[in-house]
Order: sequence, then structure tokens, then C-alpha cells
Amino acid sequence: MDEWTRDPGTTTVSRERIVIVAELVPEGARWREMTLDDHTTKQGDAEFEANWAGGGGVRIVDDGRYEMLGDRQFRTTAADGIGRGVVRLSVGHRVFSCLRGFDLPVTGQPEEIAQPLIDVETGRTVAYWQYRPTEWDDDADLWLAEHSGSEVVVDDRTYQRRNCTGRDEIMLSAAALGIDATNG
Repeated sequence: MDEWTRDPGTTTVSRERIVIVAELVPEGARWREMTLDDHTTKQGDAEFEANWAGGGGVRIVDDGRYEMLGDRQFRTTAADGIGRGVVRLSVGHRVFSCLRGFDLPVTGQPEEIAQPLIDVETGRTVAYWQYRPTEWDDDADLWLAEHSGSEVVVDDRTYQRRNCTGRDEIMLSAAALGIDATNG
């Protein structure tokens, strides 16, 4: 796949090629190899096992893990689901009813939060973004001042809507855009 991004505040566009090799098995897709930034890791490599092999299937359900305390403020409970309510997403004339995923690993350490919006009718991801702990970025205070209202607080830790490239990007899938991804 190709990921096209625009540097904030400029017209400069960059392209990154991501190649994923997977095998279709009865349980779903099993990743075999990942190439990102001209770096390849595959099954058998320690890096692959740690980052891409994953622990099998993921069940996304809102079981009350995230108790809302206020606007964009949550406390985790003993539940372990990675869903956080149902929302409506409009992209052009298309409207989706989506389960909001909120995937924060239970480690006790600062971790990224993945937030997919998953169409409840098809099970397809239609939008995706990430949150990073503020302690990961030296410029977090400035970032939050410039992007007010995009942060969330979970268990007294503030997260900024920002991915590992330092950008606030919301990705829309081919399904959200009405593009037939099977026709290349």
C-alpha cells in the first residue's frame, strides 16, 4: 500500500510504500512479512515476533472498560474490551454507524492508543487515528496548545492525537471513500 502524507503547513507531499505479506488461514489473516521505510522484517525475526506477529484474533467490544469522567476524560475499569461506544461518521454522502475502538494496551506504562472506527454493518475500518502520551514528546505542551480539544485523558495520563510521525492525521479507508480497493 502507499501512504501519502502532506507536511503540516506546506504543500510538500511524501509517499511511503508499505508492503505486507500475509497468508489466509481459517482463523483469518496471518502476517508473514512487513516492509516499511525500506526495512523488512519477517517471521522468525525477533523484531517481527514482537511487533507484527500479534496474539491472534482481536475481539472489539464495548464492555465498559472506559468509564467517562468528563469531556474526553476516562478511567479504566476491570473490563478488558477495546470498544468505546457507537458513533456516526459522515464522509461525503456516505454515513456509517461505527463502533469506536480504543485500543490501549494494559501495561501500566505509557503506550499509544489506536482508535479505529469500525462500520457495524460490514466490520470494515472506515477511519483510524492514534494518540500518544505527552511524555513521549518534548514539544507536547506547545502541541496541545495549538491543537486544543484533540487530547484525551485516561487514568490521569494525557494523550495527544498525534501519530509517530508527529502529525495529527486521521486516515480514511477505501471503504469510507467509496473506492473499490479490489480493482487496484
